Parts: sequence; C-alpha cells; structure tokens
Amino acid sequence: MNDITLADFPREVLQSQTPVIVDVYTDLCMPCRTLAPVLEQITLDRGSALKIVKVNAGSQGPLATQLGVRSVPTLLLFLNGRVLGQRTGSVSRSDLEKWLNDKLAETVK
Repeated sequence: MNDITLADFPREVLQSQTPVIVDVYTDLCMPCRTLAPVLEQITLDRGSALKIVKVNAGSQGPLATQLGVRSVPTLLLFLNGRVLGQRTGSVSRSDLEKWLNDKLAETVK
C-alpha cells in the first residue's frame, strides 16, 4: 500500500484495471491506525486481484475534498474509474471482506 497524491490519482485509481480501495486517513486518527493492519492483510490475501492505496487527508486535503471525504477513516472502492461503494469509520476484517465481496459481486450482475 502506498500513499498517493492528486497527481497520482488518475493513474493509480481511475485507470486501474483491477479494483482499488482508496484508504483516506490522517496520521493522528486512531481508528485509521487500527484499520491499517486489516487492509495490509487483505492486500496480502488478495494479491494482484485488489489494489489498496492511501490518501493522507492531512497532506492531500484537495484530493480528500475532491473525493467527498468528510471524516476519516474513509474507504472508497473504485472499479474502472467509478466508485462502487464507500465506508466511513472503523470496520472489522470480516465486515470489510463482506462489503468488498458484495460490492464486487454487484458488478457482475
């Protein structure tokens, strides 16, 4: 998982051929810190089938605003340049996996 900027966003997210979770966080946010290892494990489990990028709302405020983020942590799921879903707040791994699977399953209906 790598931090991206507004300049990176089109290439890393909008043009990605695989689903992308955008994790919008701040360094001082405790729920964001709790969520980080969950996202890391999902990245390891899913390999190249899913990409996760991070946006630091503190240093990348214009990008966070462009994404409509009002609080952190916020997760946005993108596929083929569009948002499939959004979650705000801390979430367990099982709930995150279910949300992710449900949103991705909607795309094949």
